[in-house]
Amino acid sequence: MLFVNQLVGFGAYPIPSGATTITFLSSGINTSDQTNYTFSSIGLGSSNSSRYIIVAAHGIHNVARTLNSVSVAGISATQIQNLSFASGTRAVGIFVAPVPSGTSGDIVLNFSGAMGRAGYGAWYLISSTDATSAYASGGTATLSGSDLVLSLGTPSGGAAVAAVVESSTSGTVTCTWTNITEDYDSAYTTEANTQGQSGANIRTDGSTISVTNTITNVFAGNVGLVAASFS
Repeated sequence: MLFVNQLVGFGAYPIPSGATTITFLSSGINTSDQTNYTFSSIGLGSSNSSRYIIVAAHGIHNVARTLNSVSVAGISATQIQNLSFASGTRAVGIFVAPVPSGTSGDIVLNFSGAMGRAGYGAWYLISSTDATSAYASGGTATLSGSDLVLSLGTPSGGAAVAAVVESSTSGTVTCTWTNITEDYDSAYTTEANTQGQSGANIRTDGSTISVTNTITNVFAGNVGLVAASFS
């Protein structure tokens, strides 16, 4: 089953010359068993020669799988982070693609084998630098109680995104972000809503931020967090 939470009425941006800006586009989930997930005709915002699309890719299965690649509007995205955990049964990654033209396109997630469920989050980034080389990516997140925490260096006047795969021991999974602003938080309708995905972004000022994600009834060992910043 496919669900897409998409921003509508996405018009032109008054982008200052040389400015780095970020805008959340949409998120979506698909709870069917597939190896390659296509989210069709996703709004990508206005064409711009400095436009990059950042994609957070999420996936869950009960046997080990690998998140192989992501594409946006037929353009191969560069992997910034790709985390496999829980004995390879869960994956979350951040990818970025230069997409200067077109207002919509397919977002495709490719795995090494059939997944039980997968999803994406997408952001529109305007950058005067090559965003396929991220300014920084966070290291391995540590779990402290119900909190996943990682430290992320950021550029002044830049942007950062973060993404998580969620799992709870009971009840509908949900989470809270600290030091970064949530854009989506969606429980998968399978497994009694105990699994899900979330993403967030923030404009940055050059400081190192402690990206924190707090998950309700956290299922330790079955949650993962990635983050990256862009100038």
